[in-house]
Amino acid sequence: MKWTKIAKHANVEKKDYIKTKKEELIKARSELASLETAYREALEKERLKELAKKEQESLANLAYFTEETIKARKLIKEIGKECYDKLRNLFTRYATVFNFDRSGYIDLTQFRLFCNEIGLSSQLAISDAEVVYHYVNQRGLLNFWKFIKVMKMLSNFIHQDHTETEALEIVGLELCFPAQREDNIDRNHELWDEQLEFPMAKDLFESHKKLLQEIFNVYSQKIYKVLCLKEFLGLCMDLELIPGIMSCWEASRIFRSVINPEIFEDCVTYEEFLKCLGYIALSKFHQQESEFPYLAISRFLNTIESREQIIREKKFELPVIKQYEDI
Repeated sequence: MKWTKIAKHANVEKKDYIKTKKEELIKARSELASLETAYREALEKERLKELAKKEQESLANLAYFTEETIKARKLIKEIGKECYDKLRNLFTRYATVFNFDRSGYIDLTQFRLFCNEIGLSSQLAISDAEVVYHYVNQRGLLNFWKFIKVMKMLSNFIHQDHTETEALEIVGLELCFPAQREDNIDRNHELWDEQLEFPMAKDLFESHKKLLQEIFNVYSQKIYKVLCLKEFLGLCMDLELIPGIMSCWEASRIFRSVINPEIFEDCVTYEEFLKCLGYIALSKFHQQESEFPYLAISRFLNTIESREQIIREKKFELPVIKQYEDI
């Protein structure tokens, strides 16, 4: 009897002990979960802080940017860089389809052409697309952000089971630039980018760095240290590249093909300027397909060097002062 009581008492103590330990374990797990949540939140805050810092640093590295650049980066986060770049390129190409010096707006004729050629007309009626165009545009010219709004609405009309942003990403990635409008740059820019990375190509640009930097400084905007399209075309004319070797349209096409798509001005940095020159060399001074790319670059840079005097005269020319007669 005595041993039975002792056993029962021990059993009760054991159960109480187990219960206590379970409660302690549950409490410890709860505290651990809270600590883990707090730790993850702290890590996420630190990550976002680091991303914001990198974002500011990357913006600071851009020679020229506006609020539109910040809007562009926000859009990239929503739809992805590939989709954004494709939409940006399509917008620029159709904005300049009839006039090379206007890249910021699309009118109704260009919009109709865009819808027909990229295949939107096969997914919805052109009349519906025009209604959306007029609704968003309000009798103006369609800039890029209005264009994105139009595309969101049209994409949502095509993919009604998705949000506007999701639908835009789907449609944007499906869009293809029509083959009949592809030019030499469309077909070869990836190859040219590879060729410009060759050590011999880089060495050639480095050996002419002093002259090229001087050219850039003479023609560029001193405040932002960027070269604008108008000045670039002027440079090409001074070097007799236009109209002898290429047209204004070709020069502007090369120029815009190297611009950072997050920048909403027709201007390039020094590095992008060098890329422009590389594209001109590989597209206009490459005499044979079997020829090494660096020979075309060398030939082009030597052509520029032979016209160095023009740059000198441009550098030291006095500003034109208009004379007004006394009234």
